[in-house]
Amino acid sequence: MPAALRWCFACLAALAASVGAAPPKPAPQKLTIVQAVLHDQREDAPAISASYRYVAGEVLYLSYRVSGYTVKNDAVDLRWQMYLTDPDGLLLAPMENGAFKDEISVNDKDWLPRVDHAVPLPPQLYAGDYLIHLRVSDETAQAMVEQTVPFRVRGRTKDKLERILIRGLHLYRSEDDPEPIDPVTYHPGATLWARFEIAGYQIGEKNAFEVEYGLAVYRASGQLLFEQPVAANEHDTPFYPKFWLMGGFSLSVGADLSPGEYMVKVQVRDKLAKTAGEQSATFQVRN
Repeated sequence: MPAALRWCFACLAALAASVGAAPPKPAPQKLTIVQAVLHDQREDAPAISASYRYVAGEVLYLSYRVSGYTVKNDAVDLRWQMYLTDPDGLLLAPMENGAFKDEISVNDKDWLPRVDHAVPLPPQLYAGDYLIHLRVSDETAQAMVEQTVPFRVRGRTKDKLERILIRGLHLYRSEDDPEPIDPVTYHPGATLWARFEIAGYQIGEKNAFEVEYGLAVYRASGQLLFEQPVAANEHDTPFYPKFWLMGGFSLSVGADLSPGEYMVKVQVRDKLAKTAGEQSATFQVRN
């Protein structure tokens, strides 16, 4: 038989075999998190810009969808988890969990389950790069997928303090004054208001802290006029650490106090670390 004829018979045989063979099975879908979006200050708002920086206490709005899940007996069984971490890997809030257990019809074959989150950020955050951790498991297919969504926070730079201290002790004329007095003068009978920040205290197990502070007032000569060793005690076990505390007090400037220079001293104590610190401010009394 001529070689060309043998080749044609071989082609026909291969073609016949291919016609009778079953079509290849489509590759199984892979469980995937899709369309993860950080929304601009509310649910269903447009996505935030790439340059956006969150601030402490702001609410973070996130949504995402799930594709590639398995349907069995016209039902889907999906479980999800979500949590946020700071640059050191600390959780910002308790982990959130949820599930989709829904019936699926033929008309729902393109349905992509959506998860929405509104997460208030802690009231104190340092500037840096933070992460949202997403995890979805398909209980029917015994499959799991994970994804992280980064976001950035603006704020103060993290500083390393060796021990407790007071910073920013300023004196004011009223409780709500936005700016301190300059120059710092009071008339006899007025009320002195002070505000300051406490930082550098030890954060213990479960983010526990315990801080107390007191105050004293002296004449320029060093004579003690007034003392309150424990004016306030601050203690808590927040879910996310409190890195600094705001303190304050008010004092009545005696109506019979003679004109001159005085000093108010604030002393703070870290009850966990057994350390202390202090800061002073001077003021004038004038008629």
